[in-house]
Amino acid sequence: MAEEIITLKDKKYTYVFIYVGIFFIYNTILQYFAESKNITFINSFPFRFFHKTATIIICIYALKKIGFKKDFYLKSSYTISAICVFSIIFNYTQTYKALFFKNPDVDLCEFLFFSLNCLATGTFEEILMRVLLFLSLVHYFNHNVKKVKYWKYILVTSFIFGVMHLSHIFSYDVESILTQVIFATLAGILFQSLLIRFNNIFVVITIHTLINFNGMVYHYFLPDNNTPSLPNAYTFQDFILQLILASIIVLISYLLVRNVDISSKVFVKKIQGV
Repeated sequence: MAEEIITLKDKKYTYVFIYVGIFFIYNTILQYFAESKNITFINSFPFRFFHKTATIIICIYALKKIGFKKDFYLKSSYTISAICVFSIIFNYTQTYKALFFKNPDVDLCEFLFFSLNCLATGTFEEILMRVLLFLSLVHYFNHNVKKVKYWKYILVTSFIFGVMHLSHIFSYDVESILTQVIFATLAGILFQSLLIRFNNIFVVITIHTLINFNGMVYHYFLPDNNTPSLPNAYTFQDFILQLILASIIVLISYLLVRNVDISSKVFVKKIQGV
C-alpha cells in the first residue's frame, strides 16, 4: 500500500495570493482617502466593523471553495474555544467598567463597535494570513510531504503580515509604521506557531483581538489620561529591546513547533494499492 498526496489546483492558491495583494492596495487607498482627503466615516468604528465582516465572509467562502483540511485550523476543542470566548467577553466588560469609572461620558454604542471591530480585525487577519495564505504557500510550493520546511513558510507569511501594515503609511509617521511592521512580523511568527501547535484558530484570534483591544482602547476613549507618549526618536536602546523581544518570540515559537508534524493536517492523502 502507498500514500498518494492529493494536491489542490494551483490556480486556487494563486487567487489567494492575488486577494492578499488586492486587499493591501485597497486598504492603503482607504487610508489615503481617510487621512489625506479627510473622509472621516472610513475610520468610523461601524464602517470598519462592517467592512471587516465582509472580508471575513470572503475568507470563509475561500476556505470552503479551496477545500483545506479543517484539522489544521479548527480542531474540535470545546474547552479551549469556551475559554477563548470567555476571555474576550470578560476583558471587554471589565475594561468598559474601568472606562466608565474614569469617564462616565463614554458612549456605550461607540465602545461596542470599537470592541466588535477589534474582534473582526483579529478574525479576518488570522483567517487570511495564518490559514489561507500559509496553507496556500505550503501547497503551492510542495508536492513531497516529507521534505516540507514549515519554518520557512512561517517566516514568509509573518513577514507579509508585517508588510501589510504599511497600508497605514498615511496615518502615522515613518518610525511608528516601522515599529508596527516589526511588531506585526514578530506577532505573526508567534501566532502561526500557536496555530500549528494547537490547531485551533480561536486561540490566535483571541490573543490577536485582546492585543489590538487593550493596545488602543484607552487611547480612543481616554485621550487625556496622562499616559506617557512614546518618544519620537528611535534610539539604540529601542533597537536592543526589540532585538531581545524578537529573540524571545522566535525561541518560544521554535519550541512550540519543533516536534510537531502537521503534514497529516495540511495535506489530503488517500491510500492506494501498490
